[in-house]
Amino acid sequence: MTLHAIKTGHAPSGVRRPLAVLVAILLAAVAVTGACTARRVTSSSLIPVSTTSPTHSAEAPASLSRSQSVPSRTQAGTAGFPGQAGGDVTAVGDSIMVDGTPNLRALLPGIAVDAVAGRQVATGLAVLQNLARQGGLRTSLVVELGTNGTFTAAQFDRILSLAGGRHLVVLTNHCPYCAWVPSNNELLATSCTPDRNCTVADWEALADAHPEWFAGDGVHMPIGGVGAQGFAELISSALGGRLPVSHLGALPARPLLAGRAT
Repeated sequence: MTLHAIKTGHAPSGVRRPLAVLVAILLAAVAVTGACTARRVTSSSLIPVSTTSPTHSAEAPASLSRSQSVPSRTQAGTAGFPGQAGGDVTAVGDSIMVDGTPNLRALLPGIAVDAVAGRQVATGLAVLQNLARQGGLRTSLVVELGTNGTFTAAQFDRILSLAGGRHLVVLTNHCPYCAWVPSNNELLATSCTPDRNCTVADWEALADAHPEWFAGDGVHMPIGGVGAQGFAELISSALGGRLPVSHLGALPARPLLAGRAT
């Protein structure tokens, strides 16, 4: 472009066309960005949920695919209740706890949550070991693991050892098509006992009673939604907190499995 063209604002047609194309591209990019921001489109498996120091640069890929939008706290419709506090609670879990994290933080203010989609029991155990080594385990410990794979007796005993006498709450697994879930839940039901200062929060029983809470996979819930609120209330109940009665009615009795003590 000549100096005359710059001063007069009249560029040759060969130059004006690329400039017009560039301007159109920039305007389109701005429009797309604005639309995504307005819709708050986010994949739940990529949300940074942990409030504790990360112990691994990457988790195992989620074996249960999911993509959900994240509502704001006001959209979640949760609120703390008198006498409840989460400042003495550490919670470690997988994608199910990711779904319930906004509700846990609202219901139990101050709770430390470390939850990642696709997390295996072994990886969650490594997180707990690192927290214990750093003195990061609080008075009560909530563990929600096993959705993505087998939970062994040795792993449970190690978690109980790391708890070191703290109140341990473990959640049963809910996944209608996961072959390992029945054995996981049997292990938790028989190994987590009051004499070991351990409480079972029966997520499977509550989830079975409310199939409407779940997405098409029957496993995951909208983050911060009604099902996630029920999940958070179940944990609060197991910890001894005061609860609303909207989601936690009488749970169906779990049928006794073969070989289980009555």
